[in-house]
Amino acid sequence: MHPVIDTLVDLRTTLDKLETLESKMKDIIKQFVDRLETDEHTDKSEKVEKGFLKEFLYIYY
Repeated sequence: MHPVIDTLVDLRTTLDKLETLESKMKDIIKQFVDRLETDEHTDKSEKVEKGFLKEFLYIYY
């Protein structure tokens, strides 16, 4: 094939891999946030930290 076509195919493959990685990262973050919400063994300051972390993750992802 032509080098430009090879490069485009490589770029498409890389993009597909990145999209898969992004999807997996979002799943991991969702699981992490779910665990933060269900963890009842925390004091008041930890709840504030977890709330901040949860909001940050929702905004970022």
